[in-house]
Amino acid sequence: MSHQELLKPLDVQGLPLQGRHIIEASAGTGKTFNITKLYLRLLLEKQLEVQQILVVTFTKAATEELRGRIAAEIRDVLTAKRGEFELNKTEPDQSLQQQILLLEKALLHMDEAAVSTIHGFCKLALQSQPYLNGIPPNAELEADCSDLLIDSIADWLRALSASQLALLKVKDPDKFYSTYRDAIDNLIPILAPLDETQIAAKQAAYKQQLLQYLLPLTNEIEQVLVNDAAANQRKKRAAEWQRISEFLNDDMALDNEILEILCGFFRQSRKFSSDDQQALNKVTPLFDKQSGIEALMGKVYSLRKQLDDSPAYQLLCDGIEHIRNEYAKRKLDAGRLDINDLVSLLSQKLQQPDAKPLIEALAAQYPVALVDEFQDTDAEQFGIFNALYPGGNPAQALFMIGDPKQAIYRFRGGDIFTYLAARESADYRWVMDTNWRSSAQMITAYNALFLASGEQQVFGQGIDYAAVNFPPADKQKSPASNVLDANSNMQALNFIVDIAGPEQEGKKLSAADKDTARQNVVNGMVAEIAHLLNEVQLKHQPVQARDIAVLVPNAKLANIVKEALAGRNINSVYLSDRQSVYKSDEANELLLVMEGLLNPNSDGKLVSALSTRLMGGNAQQLFELQQAENDALWQFKRDEMAELRHQWDVQGFLPTMMTLLHRYFIPDAHRHERSLTNILHLLELLQKASQQFRYPAQLHNWFVQQKQLDKGGDSHEQRLESEANLIRLVTLHGSKGLEYPFVFVPFTTEISDPTKAGNSAKACLKYYDHQQQANRLSLQYDDEIVRLVKQEDAAERARLLYVAVTRAEYRCYLGVSQFDDEQHATPLGLLLNLQAGSTLVSRLEQLTAQHADMHLQFADELMQLLPANDLPIQQALPELALSEFTRKLQDKWRISSFSGLTRVSQAMRLDKKERTDTEAVPVIVQPAPDFSQLPLRFTLAKGAHAGNLLHDSLEHLDFSSRDIEHWQQALKQPMADFADEQLQAEQLIDWLQQALAAPLPALHPEQTELRLQDLSRSQTCRESEFYFSVSAPQAAALGEFLAGFRQSKHQHNPLPLPDELSGMMHGFIDLIFEHQGRYFVADYKSTHLGFALSDYHHQAIEQDMQAHFYDLQYLIYLVALHRHLEQCLPDYDPQQHLGGVYYLYLRGMHSQGREGIYARYIEPDWIAQLDALLRGNNTGSHVSASGVMAGADL
Repeated sequence: MSHQELLKPLDVQGLPLQGRHIIEASAGTGKTFNITKLYLRLLLEKQLEVQQILVVTFTKAATEELRGRIAAEIRDVLTAKRGEFELNKTEPDQSLQQQILLLEKALLHMDEAAVSTIHGFCKLALQSQPYLNGIPPNAELEADCSDLLIDSIADWLRALSASQLALLKVKDPDKFYSTYRDAIDNLIPILAPLDETQIAAKQAAYKQQLLQYLLPLTNEIEQVLVNDAAANQRKKRAAEWQRISEFLNDDMALDNEILEILCGFFRQSRKFSSDDQQALNKVTPLFDKQSGIEALMGKVYSLRKQLDDSPAYQLLCDGIEHIRNEYAKRKLDAGRLDINDLVSLLSQKLQQPDAKPLIEALAAQYPVALVDEFQDTDAEQFGIFNALYPGGNPAQALFMIGDPKQAIYRFRGGDIFTYLAARESADYRWVMDTNWRSSAQMITAYNALFLASGEQQVFGQGIDYAAVNFPPADKQKSPASNVLDANSNMQALNFIVDIAGPEQEGKKLSAADKDTARQNVVNGMVAEIAHLLNEVQLKHQPVQARDIAVLVPNAKLANIVKEALAGRNINSVYLSDRQSVYKSDEANELLLVMEGLLNPNSDGKLVSALSTRLMGGNAQQLFELQQAENDALWQFKRDEMAELRHQWDVQGFLPTMMTLLHRYFIPDAHRHERSLTNILHLLELLQKASQQFRYPAQLHNWFVQQKQLDKGGDSHEQRLESEANLIRLVTLHGSKGLEYPFVFVPFTTEISDPTKAGNSAKACLKYYDHQQQANRLSLQYDDEIVRLVKQEDAAERARLLYVAVTRAEYRCYLGVSQFDDEQHATPLGLLLNLQAGSTLVSRLEQLTAQHADMHLQFADELMQLLPANDLPIQQALPELALSEFTRKLQDKWRISSFSGLTRVSQAMRLDKKERTDTEAVPVIVQPAPDFSQLPLRFTLAKGAHAGNLLHDSLEHLDFSSRDIEHWQQALKQPMADFADEQLQAEQLIDWLQQALAAPLPALHPEQTELRLQDLSRSQTCRESEFYFSVSAPQAAALGEFLAGFRQSKHQHNPLPLPDELSGMMHGFIDLIFEHQGRYFVADYKSTHLGFALSDYHHQAIEQDMQAHFYDLQYLIYLVALHRHLEQCLPDYDPQQHLGGVYYLYLRGMHSQGREGIYARYIEPDWIAQLDALLRGNNTGSHVSASGVMAGADL
């Protein structure tokens, strides 16, 4: 029974919500739609929370789309159920009401839903579980740790002896990495070198093959190659034959001498003839390239080379293993991890003998997982899910969703063999086989194409193709009603062939001939694109450029298409451009301009800058400038550059560049959008860097380094220059998941040797060992390994063509360039099971004659239909209309904060002026004292800048350090940001040391007096950002709570609230610290209350606290801390673990008293009640005032 016969049609509403499921979703079959339906069942039937349903996919964009689709589905179902509930309000359905509550809760917490990439999930798992060790707690995730890798390689090379170095072909660390990158980066076993015994066994097997070739034909060989040889060759050949005969009839080994004789004697290029036609017919096949003696000799030579290279090979194997381990160690020591480390570390942790607590914790946290795009999973990733969801637990479920026919990411680690192994372990197998994307004609056509070979497994071992169904007639996309094309024979699937006439078929083509063939196909397709834009309607409207996509293998071939389109005045955009913006022409020009500004007196730098488009450079201007008598023009240009340089020094980098752009910039007429996009992108990156590198020379050096480093990262990739109505150029890999009405695939006959990088052989080959059922790497070439590599590559290229064809809704055009005798090895040739020597055109003519939904057209015929001219494509302008806004907004949902709430309050109290935490409430106006006699704490300017200086300083200080160098270093950047030349570090240090030495009163009987300087860094958490959900508490209930809390403290300053508070509460807590097992909140205030320590007494601070609603602030902070400790502290008890709050008015704090300190313990019942109110539970009762007063309030 085939795998396809084991699959059952997916019943998303009826499948069991337990066990391990494999769901094979062919292209366009509504995979995301069914994922959302399955998610809703898990919410309603298993009553799981969104934080418990792990949804994993492989890109950040896909996670955001999936999260949005799930939220939209929840809203739609919730709306329907609310309507149903209202209809039956007199007899409410308790089950329905429960479902509504579950959906409302899920929607409210959707931002917390466990929808992430595999790397995001691994990061969360590594950070959240206390069972993990060996990972630095402050490890930073970086896109690039290559400096540590190069250092590891350099150290290994440095440790080798001279004789060992002589064995290596590459001795430079950077070149070594580029050569053996696949072996170093892929943490899979490297095939051990063959030993002499294994090689001898292979040589013996090859000799047996030789005997089978030669012994039955010894007489014929002697007759044709010796007796009938030319007279001047006969003696030499006789001697060679004598030596070969001795080898055949003796136990001689296949040594190098006999190999040379055999290869010379049976040289494929040797010309021979004989009057004995019968003997000649028997001898001739021995010289066949593929199966003759020469092919066998190639295998033997390869084997001998393996033996000769064995010492070097073993050294490389040992070295690469050492480099892998050393690189991993250095990253951990440095607290730096790259994105792939996340998966590797978690996978390794889960395989360890002591992993049971971790597995149980993660499985309890995520009882169900849905893994999207599962065909792109690798062995390490599946190892994680296999460990967490082993099967047999009715409370668990693992849904593996993917399409093996779309497994196209082998180059970045995707492993189809992992998918096939996982499929075998599934308890349930389902299939989605109804295509909702394409028209019935399109589906019929590509079914015929993918079944044309007569072999089901055209996409690789274990991957069947079964015909895909189309939807019921009333839900189909019909070309007859949607595509109006009166002047064309085109069908759903069209083949555009480069050369008309059978005389070209199978002809050996030069590189230039191949370029011409490619160009012919592209030109034919561009002619058809022009026809679509000018003459065809889609859904009763002219076809738009955005309806058309051209899918290409790479940027080089995309450029061929882009230029051909431009030749017809058809604009296009390449959506898959991943080149670094630092490598762009605009980056080179910007660097020249910066160097000109930095060196305005250098004639060479000045001319280089003026030659750029950024400076409006043109040949005439440069010619005039360099005339000997034009000194005035030279001086004028120097003055202009000096003016810009002065602006840079005074106003900064970005204003200078904007002045330059407005004054001089001339965009490239052929790529103005691309050019302007790159310039603005570069200016954004440079402006951001200028915050750190403030001096022009520093910023220039940073820019030079970025151009040289060539680091990866999303921020460096060139941005899409336009989202206008343009033809979309997309790579084949980048097209996955997309759909377009019309799809063009010009290069279906392009092939490359997977064992080569350019014109050189790859140093490392990755392949799948079917006996070991595991991936392997080999640094030596073996015929069987090469065969497996080419077989896997051919299967993936066929899958890539499947992805391309299935992007089309109505039409797909496949380009066919007839490249000599390699047509059978092309992706299209593989799908058609084309045999060597056969031609694609003849096979396609046969196929299109059998299927009405296919059509074959020669490219030159298409070009004749459209006159060659440079007139722009005339498209009817669409009728302008306002777009209808259909999105459902949650207009009451918002992110709130203490500042936002108090702004609402101050706005409602029109008689009072809005205040900040750095303004005091004026009590008595006194004349200012002599500032020259006052310490810094009283003279430091009021306002936000002073607050930032103090907060930033305390954030970076180690409170317990007495090292003056540490203090100076910690304060260096905050003082630089404060930018006051009169500020002395010694004064600031003295002030802050006094504040840290101030005694904080104990808030509990068992608590000892505390000073901040007694706290180690590990006891503190600085600038803690928090978000927590707020579930629409009733304003009246919340107001009543706050009034009760304030009355208990004799506070009469009312706090008006917005009508509804719903969404998220957000804020930053200056300091959380642990002392004697309790956790405290502290907040720094730079408020100026007076010019003497005595001005910072309890009554003044109390008044300031009330005036600015800081009681509300610390209540919010305590709820945030309470919720956090609930999640991460085992056996959490608020009575035992919550300490209280300290508000520290820094200007009044000193080591000899308690001025400037507000301290208070809040009864946990108050915090619990506010927490319940913010969660939407309005049934709690108030705590008595006496309960609060029992706490300390100082």
